[in-house]
Amino acid sequence: MIEIKDNYLDKELFARIKNLVLTSQNIPWFLQTNVSGEGLEEHSYFTHLLFANSRRNSNNFEDIVTPLFFVMGGRALIRAKLNLYPKTETLYHHKDHIDYDYEHKGAIFYLNTNDGYTVIGDTKVESVENRLLRFDPTIPHHSTTCTDANYRCNLNLNYY
Repeated sequence: MIEIKDNYLDKELFARIKNLVLTSQNIPWFLQTNVSGEGLEEHSYFTHLLFANSRRNSNNFEDIVTPLFFVMGGRALIRAKLNLYPKTETLYHHKDHIDYDYEHKGAIFYLNTNDGYTVIGDTKVESVENRLLRFDPTIPHHSTTCTDANYRCNLNLNYY
């Protein structure tokens, strides 16, 4: 199951979330060297964990996750994480992975448009700002870097 919805949030709400994540000084970013969880990879990325292990991990949870999750109609959140992939000279594919090995739902909310994308099985989903991708995160999938923007940024959600 793959579902793509463009212009997912109204323009004002999207602009508020995007500005908070990408232009404020309120989001601390943490360097990660294991993008897929499948071992060290050539490129690193930055994350900001908003929610995990049944608790909020960020003061920004309410402003970023709550409005999006409300619109999505999710019942219970497993994890919410911001990912920021720096620009690379050539497009780099990260390793395939699954998020968790039990039945649940996944969504990726894209915060900026760039030439990077998400690959789920044989399906390629381009990074378009304000796009929501819903998919089965137990199917092997992977991210990429981008080459035409300074970074690629998205919000990953795992939920029931």
